Amino acid sequence: MAGAIVSSDVKRRGWGGVWLVVVLYLLVTAWLSFHLNVWRDEMYSLHTSSGSVGRAARQGILFELQPPVYFAALAAWRTLGDSIFFARLLSSLFGAGAVLVIARIADRWVPRVRPAYAAALLASHPFLIWAGTEIRVYALVILLSALLTLAFLEAYWRPEPSRRARLMFAGVALVSLYTQFYLSLLLVCFGVALLARRGRPSLWAYVVDAGAVMALSLPLVLALRAQFASHRGDLGRQVGIGVETLRLVVARFEAYLFSFNDAIDQARWSLPAMRAARWAYRALIFATIGVGLVLFRRKVRDSLPSARPETGSLAEAWPFVAAITTYAVCMAGIVVAVGPMSVGARHTAGLLVPALLAVTAAPAVALGRSAAVSWVAILVASNVAATTLVQFVPLAKDCDCRRVAEAITEHEASREPILIFPSEDVMPLAVYYHGKNHLVPVPSAPSYEHWDQSTFVIRSPDDVADALVKEAPGGVGLWVHTNTYGPGWGPEKLEAFLAHGFREDQKYEFAHGVVLRHFVPGDLSAAQ
Repeated sequence: MAGAIVSSDVKRRGWGGVWLVVVLYLLVTAWLSFHLNVWRDEMYSLHTSSGSVGRAARQGILFELQPPVYFAALAAWRTLGDSIFFARLLSSLFGAGAVLVIARIADRWVPRVRPAYAAALLASHPFLIWAGTEIRVYALVILLSALLTLAFLEAYWRPEPSRRARLMFAGVALVSLYTQFYLSLLLVCFGVALLARRGRPSLWAYVVDAGAVMALSLPLVLALRAQFASHRGDLGRQVGIGVETLRLVVARFEAYLFSFNDAIDQARWSLPAMRAARWAYRALIFATIGVGLVLFRRKVRDSLPSARPETGSLAEAWPFVAAITTYAVCMAGIVVAVGPMSVGARHTAGLLVPALLAVTAAPAVALGRSAAVSWVAILVASNVAATTLVQFVPLAKDCDCRRVAEAITEHEASREPILIFPSEDVMPLAVYYHGKNHLVPVPSAPSYEHWDQSTFVIRSPDDVADALVKEAPGGVGLWVHTNTYGPGWGPEKLEAFLAHGFREDQKYEFAHGVVLRHFVPGDLSAAQ
């Protein structure tokens, strides 16, 4: 295993390039953060962190139903500045930190991959760029997963782990679990990697340290139970073990590793065109992998009689490959136990760094540095194209509330209430709309104190009529803002209300499926 250990005096290769990548990442995320509208999830974060650090920690647990570290950190950060842009800047810094850490891992543990290449692969990834513009926990999760990976390698992948490195790992692990529940999966993944490497005393040291971390995290168990109980309806139907579970797990890896799929999914194409584009993209990736396998077989054949690469070389990729393989098994179990929504991109953000390290290290080990450079170039190009199409072209987050507000302000007349469905969109829309009419969330305004999805459901057309009479009686026209979010919350009841006594005369479409319509009533009081 001596070849797997990179000495402490290893030369830092290409760190000027790493810092250039970090600066570019900060510039891109800062520019996007300034121009993108705020949306419902960010509004919850802003409210949760609007008071003291202690209050933010309590609200994080009781209302957000998440561990408290991010919300406490956000509350402390916002004492320096209270704008939306400044709140997003914290996530940009977390993302930049993750880029630096993955470069450090490549420098010390994957010497066949230059740090700048690993940094570029992560920094260009559309998910990290998105996370760096979100007032949510995800950029911090990615940073902690990178730190957890580095600390694990330093503490346990060496023949003789130091006490200092073990304490560092335990500290990072504890903070990670108090930031997001899903990061506990990485502890399982790293344990399996050590177990498969049999005969190492570091395995027992890891078991002891990880056990202590889990024991100190027991208070989170109650919060975890509360989260699952509250989100049971949101997590969706249960899925048994079978093809669908495998498809969901593969789709998550596809989204992280082959990022252009996300751009295809968000394109406004016909379903056949989207399927064709997806398979064409897959064909390109599979062809590239196939060429790599052929070259690898040729290399192995030419290296006879040894007929295999150096053991030390394989060890460079092994911890990352073992980790993501174990993570895939864990994801399948979570899908079966909880439901498909439990393995969304936001929930499994801790997988991103190990996955990118695995797909970078493996070709470098098998085929050498030049092959790794070509592979990374393909993935970075895919990332940049996807980011351009997903982020820069629409230049809007979900709700697209800034543009919706501008459209209403430009075309509205007095006494034209604005129905908002789903009702949560009233929170970000109120940030941008300051016109002459009332915003009317349907069926009622969301609560910042108690999370209950049942309050977002329109159960009857009468719910719409009641909200309109209560908030804005006597209107002479009607604006209706709808979103594709919440398809099970009764949009058909809203349409049934509108079909009775109203006539649509204007329609505007925005990013992410947001539609704004204007209605003229024949007799508004009769329709109500």
